[in-house]
Amino acid sequence: MDDKYLLNLAKEISEIINRNRVYNANIITELHANENAHSRILRMFLQYDDGKKEYPILRKFLEIPNVKKVLGDKEFKSPIFSNEQERIDVLIEEPRSFAIIVENKIKGATDKERQLERYMECGQGHKIKTENIYAIYLTSDGEKEVDDCSLTPKAKERLGCKEDNGRYIPMNYRYDILPWLEKEVLPNCIEKEELLISALKQYIDYLKNMFYIM
Repeated sequence: MDDKYLLNLAKEISEIINRNRVYNANIITELHANENAHSRILRMFLQYDDGKKEYPILRKFLEIPNVKKVLGDKEFKSPIFSNEQERIDVLIEEPRSFAIIVENKIKGATDKERQLERYMECGQGHKIKTENIYAIYLTSDGEKEVDDCSLTPKAKERLGCKEDNGRYIPMNYRYDILPWLEKEVLPNCIEKEELLISALKQYIDYLKNMFYIM
């Protein structure tokens, strides 16, 4: 096998690669999204209203196995969504009924002293009974575990954590959020929602690149 043959073969392979190359223009990657940005993105998707006040993406979220196992058949009718209210990354409330607190650790941020305990107190301050407050601890791939300084004995008691996790729900982007967005949310978007579909595709692509998923 001579050098000329190898050179031509390399050229042909290069041409094939270039013909099939897809330019990966991902805005989220270029903006270097931090944990607060990811929380806003998640809230944006969950808050989507199809005009019928049915909140289809939120409903799909409640069907994720880890969530449904704990919340059961609870439904939101007039949900209130917020970011960074009283320092809570994502807060979803059914006024005076129940609430879901999301602590977002996609970038592996350190747990803070009494963090989940304080968030439980905030929920109680919104006239929601302790037994109707749920806490989701959302990490990158499930490797990071909550620190006892955040999920304190008092927080565990309030969340009903005894032999099991009670109303504390560990979740992650790699095995929960990404498959949910790709297989449950995106395929069910109506065609007229072009910007929502575009945002979902961008975010799915971002997460796949983050986890080196081809």
